[in-house]
Amino acid sequence: MTSQTRLAPIQTFTPPSGRTFSYCTYGAADGDPVLAFHGTPGSRLKYAIADQVARQLNLRLLSIDRWGYGATPPPPRAEWSVRGFGEDMQHLLDDRGLGKTSVVGISGGGPYALGTAAVLKGRVSKLALVAPVAPLVGDNANQAANGEMTVFHRVAFFGVPRVPGLVRGTFGALRQVLNINGPAAMRLITARASSADRRIACEPSNAQRLAETFRVGLSQTTQGAVIDMNVFSNAWDVDLKTIDTKTRLWIGSEDRNVPLKPATALAQRVANLEVIELRGAGHFWISQHYADVLNWLAGDNAQPSSEPKSVNA
Repeated sequence: MTSQTRLAPIQTFTPPSGRTFSYCTYGAADGDPVLAFHGTPGSRLKYAIADQVARQLNLRLLSIDRWGYGATPPPPRAEWSVRGFGEDMQHLLDDRGLGKTSVVGISGGGPYALGTAAVLKGRVSKLALVAPVAPLVGDNANQAANGEMTVFHRVAFFGVPRVPGLVRGTFGALRQVLNINGPAAMRLITARASSADRRIACEPSNAQRLAETFRVGLSQTTQGAVIDMNVFSNAWDVDLKTIDTKTRLWIGSEDRNVPLKPATALAQRVANLEVIELRGAGHFWISQHYADVLNWLAGDNAQPSSEPKSVNA
């Protein structure tokens, strides 16, 4: 952890579904709530670095350990769905006496952010998506955009998920490297990434922070990654056209982690979605731009953002 981050106590909640999950709260204790979802892999530590800026913006980040990550146990296979996850988030808000909320999902957290917004509907003030995994199968998918996916992404999202043992083995090996040498793990993770991503993710302080986030996420089990890959490769049980909240999506032109065309095609499915294409940026753009995303979520109460007015990163 760096001087910009702080440790936060782990909180737990068990909704009526019985699917207990854990989370940490960052930012202002009584600020405007934001449900914050990490990527694949990841953990509640993902948003620790945003604690200070969230306090300045009067935002309260509820950073969730998603199913099978960190201290949140995986639910039974029959319960893996973005709708089910969104319903659990709805019960969390009800239990904590929270009315409206904003939602942010990064990378593999994108499907869960979209599912939560579809369930909560008018209770979502704003929806922020950063380099999200988009729907690839079913009515929510854009088949024309899917047709432009790379071979790597076709194998990663349609082939690998069909072999759960391969997913477990891959993330199990990553866990071992993370436990031994975090910076080496980040070099492994970014082996096929753009130079923009390697520059950010392998910078010593960023590498340490990101490696710890991933290590904590995989510390108990690799089942979170199995669940994610299953969700990504199947139809989602929500209708994205029901989301009418103000939505913004940030995606880097040099992002090699998620399929770009399906992500930008979300604008054809989600009303009021604005796509910010960041030329020259990669998947780890958010590591240096939490303030931009949180400023947008805070809206009129925010300080001036450092986000460029053009689409250049």
